[in-house]
Amino acid sequence: MVDGARNQRGTAAPAMARIGARIAAAALALACLSRGATAAPEASISVMRRTFARLDADGDVKVSAQEAVSCGLAPDLFVAHDRDRDGLLDGDEFTLLYHDLLVRSKRVVPRDIADEVVRVRARIRAREQARRRGGERRRDREDAD
Repeated sequence: MVDGARNQRGTAAPAMARIGARIAAAALALACLSRGATAAPEASISVMRRTFARLDADGDVKVSAQEAVSCGLAPDLFVAHDRDRDGLLDGDEFTLLYHDLLVRSKRVVPRDIADEVVRVRARIRAREQARRRGGERRRDREDAD
């Protein structure tokens, strides 16, 4: 067995080896996302949107696990960014994934992407708060009955 790898019985690998493997997977995914370019593209919101469109092979404005994994994205990264657990990454989830890949591969995060990440996180918080309020209202109506 290679140091840092898992054996057939599922023995846990050292934490540093797992982190290194994830960073390598992120760098591979980022390279895959920018493939076709003659040089590594400057990261920008327009590059991110083109990448999303290129990954969305079936044109449903969402990236499926199959579409992402076929490009070399580690399945655990996909799952970690699929916040609503529907098996698809919408534009907001993909923005957070793209940002995470830039950070993990130690690339500079441009201001436009950083600003978009702030907006995405605010939208996600608002949706989660609305969902919680909706659940509270439902419980209040049930209690009143």
